[in-house]
Amino acid sequence: MLSSNMPFEVPRSRISYRIDWLEMHEPPTRKSDGMPSEAKSATVCEAVDFPVWLFFSLYDAVGDGYHWVDMHLADPEDVKQFLGDREVRMYLMMRDGWPQGFYLLDTRVAGVCDLSYFGLVPRAIGKGLGGWLLDSAIAKAWSATDVRKMTVNTCTLDHPRAKALYESRGFVRVRSENRSRQVQERGPGYRG
Repeated sequence: MLSSNMPFEVPRSRISYRIDWLEMHEPPTRKSDGMPSEAKSATVCEAVDFPVWLFFSLYDAVGDGYHWVDMHLADPEDVKQFLGDREVRMYLMMRDGWPQGFYLLDTRVAGVCDLSYFGLVPRAIGKGLGGWLLDSAIAKAWSATDVRKMTVNTCTLDHPRAKALYESRGFVRVRSENRSRQVQERGPGYRG
């Protein structure tokens, strides 16, 4: 039996991964795949003046299985300032009365729109919603008059089809880098 005064050590391991940076230099000319039947009840809306906890709720729900931890390691004031910047906009995919995906568009660099975060919660994956939501993000990004380039990065820790989805929408890889890091293994959690 563990004493409540004993620290509990969680095993750590080292993982290797590759980051791919992708860019799109003009709005795509391909036609959208259209709205999948699962998306008929879905809408995308901008979260205006959203609280930090909302971002972290979605960040954790989407990224839990993909080692999304960077924002938790950042200085809380830096995170608050980033999310509160008027050039950083968050959009929610609402379906059946609750958010099932989100994306963040960052236009703080002149002429560039970075798709900073993008993803679906586990229950929404495999229904064709990812492509539909990405089409929404791309359309929103290119609707800004001064955008000359859209960027995104993904890595081999993300969903296995993430890079292919970005490329299918017109993003091209401009650079890759192999990295490794120590991660804290998490116990079984809610994967909704």
